[in-house]
Amino acid sequence: MSRRLPDSTQTLRWQWWLALITGGLTIVCGSIGVWKYDQEFSPGVSHGLSPVYSALQMLIMNTPQFERGMNGWIEAGRWLGAVALIATSMAILRRQLRHELYLLRLTRWSGHSVVCGLGRKGFEIVRCLKQRPPPYGWW
Repeated sequence: MSRRLPDSTQTLRWQWWLALITGGLTIVCGSIGVWKYDQEFSPGVSHGLSPVYSALQMLIMNTPQFERGMNGWIEAGRWLGAVALIATSMAILRRQLRHELYLLRLTRWSGHSVVCGLGRKGFEIVRCLKQRPPPYGWW
């Protein structure tokens, strides 16, 4: 009976989609919010890409200080940034823990042999051993 091996590159796809969508919304909402804040409190001053940079900081939960309060766009960007960070962290943590638990289970297996090398010679060795097991057992 063969066991299905976990694929360490797979994680729940909804976690990655959640991180991607909330990250994108963080950048959009945060940029709009900071731009509106700048227009309201610093009219006529061009800030270039500063709103986008401030929105990118929201992805790592680092928001600039707004002395005159925040608008709804900035607040939405801050919360979406937190969700994006948590979703990404959970997806990475889940994948790593799943792999570590699998390695821990491997230490408890008995009656198995490992043949290193998945090439042609490795398959040939396994085929020969299955056809005619050595009298002294597996090594």
